[in-house]
Amino acid sequence: HVSPGGRQIHARVGQMPNAERRRRVNRPLDEFASPGKGHVLTKSDSRTVLTPTMPGKDSGRHAKTSRQRLQMQMAQSPGELLQRLQGAIDAGLIDRSVFGAAMQRCGQNRWWDALQEVKKIKGNRGFVCHGEQLTIYLTALRKAAMGEQGFGLVKARQGQ
Repeated sequence: HVSPGGRQIHARVGQMPNAERRRRVNRPLDEFASPGKGHVLTKSDSRTVLTPTMPGKDSGRHAKTSRQRLQMQMAQSPGELLQRLQGAIDAGLIDRSVFGAAMQRCGQNRWWDALQEVKKIKGNRGFVCHGEQLTIYLTALRKAAMGEQGFGLVKARQGQ
């Protein structure tokens, strides 16, 4: 992303050099903007999106499941996604973020049946859908309700 002044804004931290990323991520909490307060960036401000992880808050996202999240996002078919999800469950490498990545992929490709199956598997595994996970699910549901063509809602999916 480039700001109106032509300066690079790093919305995706993974796109910046490692040393710069470490320096910006490890800065003091008081350098972050307060939620709801607009802040105009100056030359001395960080160009990294100002969204720190709050201490003590469990995001449900762990480093050991990063490969599984990537695999969910790289799935090319509903069957492949469900197979990868089952593989992650069998390997014990599953958390809320893996289910979130699977639901996002279903929404991106409008895989209605796969989305319903992911939600069912998630419920059977005892993962509750609330907060961020609920938002991910509802967004994927809205996208999948449009069908594979992406134009208008599929009537059969409205009643489910």
